[in-house]
Amino acid sequence: MSLFHLSDYFLLRTPLLPAASAVDLLTITERHEIEEKLRHLFQNEQLKEALFLASPAFSAEVQKWLEYKKESSSKMIASLLKYAIRMSTRSTPFGLFAGVSFGNIAVSEKKVSLIRSNANQAVLKLDTTILTKIIEQISKDKRIYSQLYYRLNPTLYLDGKYYKYYQKVTNGKKGQHILKRIRLTPILDRVIQYFEHNKKTSHYQSLIDLLQGLGASITHAALFVNNLISLGIISSELQPNVIGRGYLDSLITTLERVDKEGNYLNPLLTIRKWLHSSQSVIEIRTAILKLLQPLAPDLDMTNSLQGDLLIGMDENNLSDTALDHIRDQFQDLLPLCNQAKLTDFDRFRAAFSVKYEDRMVPLTTALDPDIGIGYGRQEGVYNITDEILGEVNNITPAGEKKYGDHHYQDLVIEKFVESVKNQFTEIQLTSKDLDHIAKQRKQTVNTIPSSCYAIGNLLRSSCQENLFFNLVTIGGSSSGNLISRFAHLDEKLNNKLKESADTEQQQFPNAILAEICHYPDNNAGNIIYRPALRKATICLSPTIDKEQEQIDVNDLYLFIKDQRLILWSRKFNKMVIPRLTTAHNFEQGMNIYKFLADFQFQNNRLDLSWNWGIMKEQPRLPRISYKNIILSRAQWRIQKIAKYPSTPQAFIKNIQAELAIPAMVIISSGDNELLINLDNPFCIEIVLDHMCKREIILTEYILNDYSSV
Repeated sequence: MSLFHLSDYFLLRTPLLPAASAVDLLTITERHEIEEKLRHLFQNEQLKEALFLASPAFSAEVQKWLEYKKESSSKMIASLLKYAIRMSTRSTPFGLFAGVSFGNIAVSEKKVSLIRSNANQAVLKLDTTILTKIIEQISKDKRIYSQLYYRLNPTLYLDGKYYKYYQKVTNGKKGQHILKRIRLTPILDRVIQYFEHNKKTSHYQSLIDLLQGLGASITHAALFVNNLISLGIISSELQPNVIGRGYLDSLITTLERVDKEGNYLNPLLTIRKWLHSSQSVIEIRTAILKLLQPLAPDLDMTNSLQGDLLIGMDENNLSDTALDHIRDQFQDLLPLCNQAKLTDFDRFRAAFSVKYEDRMVPLTTALDPDIGIGYGRQEGVYNITDEILGEVNNITPAGEKKYGDHHYQDLVIEKFVESVKNQFTEIQLTSKDLDHIAKQRKQTVNTIPSSCYAIGNLLRSSCQENLFFNLVTIGGSSSGNLISRFAHLDEKLNNKLKESADTEQQQFPNAILAEICHYPDNNAGNIIYRPALRKATICLSPTIDKEQEQIDVNDLYLFIKDQRLILWSRKFNKMVIPRLTTAHNFEQGMNIYKFLADFQFQNNRLDLSWNWGIMKEQPRLPRISYKNIILSRAQWRIQKIAKYPSTPQAFIKNIQAELAIPAMVIISSGDNELLINLDNPFCIEIVLDHMCKREIILTEYILNDYSSV
């Protein structure tokens, strides 16, 4: 029986332009021809708006060129060419360069029915850096802050004579959470107890009244409360909530209650109207900048707007039978599942077992770097006592070498040698190969996440009826991780995400699946906003939301059972399983956030990627596939050069001949990919510019051999 089951929906990610647009551009070798092609292409209003949203300054220069008011430069044409290729070949949503659309998986005779319309919809919002700066300005106004409700920092806990908590320190868009401590005093303790007895929430005036009742003058009471705010011990209801209502809508709702004069409310209401306007992006941004200027006069407004694109589709359907074979092949590939290295979580679990044995310990105590174990990076804490982890940190698991060896490395070497000997451009794994890999594993893969996602390209081949799938990644703690941020674009997607979360909860009747609610920094703020998918949250940010059940950090306890860490809520008398249904990279997050996010993957990591291990540095690697799944595209590694060659085209041709590199390839740098044509002089310049700076990796362009569905 397969461990994988198809859902009844998918999210299609699509570039703004068809891939053929990039191919057409890259076949042009004359500068004047490519200029004219680009000039014609960027007469399109959608492209102009996409470019404008990404780079207003560059867009203005391009507009002058389009109107023949400015001569082109090689740099401008190269940049414009890159933008055009990006809009044609990269489906990763970024501004208005690519978009998404909700699709159905159902019983149908027609395997694939994907038909685009021209009804794309751009959805705009204020950049979270702008919004948080506006909130900072509003929070300084006594007429406003004195009427607000405040929430106790949810990470605050008592350690002897001190209260400890995490405070966010922001530097521009980036934020860092610092573990701080403050000495317990009778007055501070009385205020915190007051919060505890009032669901951790209090009105500003109520705090003033409390302190006056304890003998403080109104001046000293106000000073004390304002110090609590500046120290991050309490925060106002204006703070962005990453779950539920949108940031701007929440802010406006609060201001409707407290901003009687409308100094902030009125311009924000007008801004919201403009964001929903049918005017052009350029007109909308111009109008909004005028309204923002008085609210945040010293702020850089370059990237004031963020945009998402909903791709218009007349039909967006896949047949379940068209995907069944791919699902079954994922099951076959489970032996590939990369065994976890000794992660922060594994180290912590080992240290916890040594220090606490079978005791139940408060989560905050276990994660405390002084009295407990600490967790992950110990940067951002005022003091480190890591004696328990000291011995564990240096352990390397038996059989695991630090240079990247893994459980099927012998097969990798065998297949690589075979490909070199026979000049194979593709290695096709067999069921026999997978059986061999399964025997090399120390344990059978019989658990996978309760829900997960697979992301990649659906492809057609001229020599086979069944679809192919170029696998980019498969995994995640939840199926909604990569798509939750798009829920605001489509009500159908929003509802399906909630339905999936409910289905996931039903698989754990004796536990609570709780969403981790945390606002790391302004950079992340643009991608982590999502709907309220689950009935409970573990709140690490001081937001006030009465819609969901909140699990207090101080209510969470840890203990070991059957070599697994168990997170337990005493209030609900149930096991708690954290979930972070976003694409946010939490590796650099504050310790408690990283711990909860890591916790989701305990004993159920899913990673079916092909691991070249010690062979990954080879100059040429073939494609790896299994039946209809492409696990790894062919790749070429080219060394850095000391200087720009005197005969660029001949230089590149020699490299192509030596490594058998096709003309149409992709320059890869992490998640960033740029399609190029090595027969094109403009592309040769791009490649050589990169090679003068660093080693480069070229990846095969999969549409050389397949067609997109």
